[in-house]
Amino acid sequence: MVGAALLRRGKVLAARRAPHVSAAGKWEFPGGKIEDDETPQQALRRELREELGLDLAIGELIGRGIDDHRRRRIVLDVYVVPWTGGRSLGRLLDHDEVRWLGPQDLDTVDWATADRPILPKLRRILQAPDGNPA
Repeated sequence: MVGAALLRRGKVLAARRAPHVSAAGKWEFPGGKIEDDETPQQALRRELREELGLDLAIGELIGRGIDDHRRRRIVLDVYVVPWTGGRSLGRLLDHDEVRWLGPQDLDTVDWATADRPILPKLRRILQAPDGNPA
C-alpha cells in the first residue's frame, strides 16, 4: 500500500474513511494498492488521480507503517507529495471528509494503525521552516 503526505503551507491532508469501507471513521493518508505492473510512485500518482482528481509529482519516501490486521498484514509506505496549487479536490470515493492538519492538529483525529508510525517524522517536516523532509 502507498499513501501521500500531501503538504501545503505547513499542513498535511488527512482523509476519513467512509462508512462503506473497512476501518470506517479512521483517518489516513490518501492512497491505495499497488498494481502488479506499477512502481509505488506510479501507484500513488494513479490513486491520487482516481480518488482526489489530483495529478501531482511524488516526492521521497518518508516512512513505513505496518498493521497486522485481523485478516492480513498491511504495509504502508508514505511519500511526500507537495501541493503545487491551482488544483482542487475532486469528488471523494472512499472518504467522507478531508482536513488540512498542522503539526499541532495531528493528534486530534483517530488515525488508522498503519498511518500512526509516520506521524513523528511528519510532525518534524511540518515544523521545519522550509518543509524539508530531511
